[in-house]
Amino acid sequence: MRFLFAASIALLKGAYALSTTNPVVGHTRNGSYSGYRIPELSNEAFLGIPYAHARRLYIADSLTETWNRTRNATQYGLTCPGWGDQNDWEWPIGEDCLNLDLARPAGTFPGQSLPVMVWIYGGGFYQGAIRDPMMNLSYMVQTSTQIGLPVLVVSVSSRLAGYGYLNSEETVREGIANLGLRDLWKALEWIQENIAGFGGDPTRVTIWGESSGGLSVGLLAQAYSGQNAGLFHAGIISSVTPYSPFMGTMKQQQAYFDDVIASTGCNASVEIIACLRDLPLSQYNASLYAANSGTDFRPIIDGDFLKNSPSFQFTNQQVAPVALLLGANSDEGLTTFINSANTSEELTELVQEKFALNASASSELVALYSELDTLPPYSQPLDIDWIAKTAAAGYTAGNWSRVGYAIGGDWSAISGRRKTAQKWTNGTKGQPVYSYRFDTDPWRYPIHNESSGLGLGFAQHGSDLCFEFRIPYVPYTPYLPIQNVPAMHRVSYALQATWISFAATKDPNHHGLDWIPQWPEYSVSQKNFVYNATLENTLNLHVEADDWRETQMQWWIDRWDWLLTQAKGF
Repeated sequence: MRFLFAASIALLKGAYALSTTNPVVGHTRNGSYSGYRIPELSNEAFLGIPYAHARRLYIADSLTETWNRTRNATQYGLTCPGWGDQNDWEWPIGEDCLNLDLARPAGTFPGQSLPVMVWIYGGGFYQGAIRDPMMNLSYMVQTSTQIGLPVLVVSVSSRLAGYGYLNSEETVREGIANLGLRDLWKALEWIQENIAGFGGDPTRVTIWGESSGGLSVGLLAQAYSGQNAGLFHAGIISSVTPYSPFMGTMKQQQAYFDDVIASTGCNASVEIIACLRDLPLSQYNASLYAANSGTDFRPIIDGDFLKNSPSFQFTNQQVAPVALLLGANSDEGLTTFINSANTSEELTELVQEKFALNASASSELVALYSELDTLPPYSQPLDIDWIAKTAAAGYTAGNWSRVGYAIGGDWSAISGRRKTAQKWTNGTKGQPVYSYRFDTDPWRYPIHNESSGLGLGFAQHGSDLCFEFRIPYVPYTPYLPIQNVPAMHRVSYALQATWISFAATKDPNHHGLDWIPQWPEYSVSQKNFVYNATLENTLNLHVEADDWRETQMQWWIDRWDWLLTQAKGF
């Protein structure tokens, strides 16, 4: 299995053989790389190409080395340190981890100018790896050639946790806040300089991410007050926008920084940052874990890379002039606010604690959501015995849990999706925006134990990932696979086709598939495209007015500017 990890980018491990005969070549300003052919999917792949060098608590260094002979790009690069997936599977980890993987259609040649899709992994800014077999690039490439819009797909690694987001007054003064986001910016600069040598078009780069990766897309559009220097022409955000609890505040992050320097003794040093840089990796790592289990280091508004709040930048048209496609999943809250509240009073207390609200606001919010006639999972009626069904899978739920899921989903992703869609076109001086709702349950009953890493199943946070990558099975990850039902595979294919069309043309409707409905642009329609299929083999792609839960969603939309000052993440 370890050999297969090292040998494949775009394939499920062991699913296909990779050909090393007549290796394909890509060219950079520093030198050339050779990759693999994947004949079963008509792909070519390159692995572990460095785009910069990372030193602890420094902005990434540009590559300066040049070479004449072709270098091998057939092994994964190092995975960035963090907590979660990268530690669970014994992948090689190191701090100099800024590398990328690339897949392209077979026969692509330098200067061909194919659109480029750049994948940014999620994971809460503390976990993630481009070598995760979930993040499979080849099926997206295969779909693109089948619909006549071939694209080149790149996945990029960036620093995580306290390696990429050790934010504080001290790191702001040093100019090294938000290093993980700055890594992504560096990767986009590398793509601008080098992607033509692999057959890509640097003027048609679309950045694409899910969860914290989706938030990264939104923050890259806000970087440097929207002056993106043409690094990308479009973005795709899945689930999490800058209006989300994933953002940190200086007060919160400073406290974590202070804990780190106290536990290492660097608070006694005249040069605190230099002291942290010189620590042994094991000691530095232990101090990050002691501060917050390593999982709560977040981006902040630093006055440099991120200058102002999202609303300020939207109002003042300080967002990059790029097209946007964005959406969220129907049942996000099954992941982001798992709870066992039995009474409205219990739920009110949990809401007050979770969302940094006072008692009055918490009571108001619970009352608003208790009036709904549907609750997550929205595909299921209100009269199911939810407590019994969750108990059978080893979970605990209460009589008010489903109200809590509805609140949590709108808080973590769905209200931010709506607010961003409403503001995008004006904030970007006229760029189009397309909005969607992912409404496909990859699994229902019995509730699947393997979903425990994400929530209770259904269209919860992360359930779209297998459909984004069109993967029929996924080894050793908590994400549920696409079931072997034709409608489920068709909804995945429709998702890929519309997103590829958007990446190529800034419009999701140029895929040439007459069974996919027309997707209206949001600023003129206020409508979502809905990706819906069922395990009973019903495909129901359709368009809906974006006016459901209007009162409840507006409650969040009116308060997001204040909520972003509270830093109550999930």
